[in-house]
Amino acid sequence: MILGLVLGLIMATIGLYWWQRKAEAEEARQNPDELPVSNPGEMTGPTTPEASELTREQRRFFLYDRTRDWCISRNEMLSTRS
Repeated sequence: MILGLVLGLIMATIGLYWWQRKAEAEEARQNPDELPVSNPGEMTGPTTPEASELTREQRRFFLYDRTRDWCISRNEMLSTRS
């Protein structure tokens, strides 16, 4: 008996919540002027990052030169092979 009462209260709560959400959705459909309007033409995004002007050789060199001291040590050279 108590279980039936609890289940009834739960179902009534779910029904009221559903009914309220349905009423809000219909109200929004009846008042389209109140919906926010935006013009995507006015929107601007962040600027694109600029890549550094490294040559192909410099980029290949920096693959080995991990410390960026412009000197490739033996450990740096062999680190990709271990």
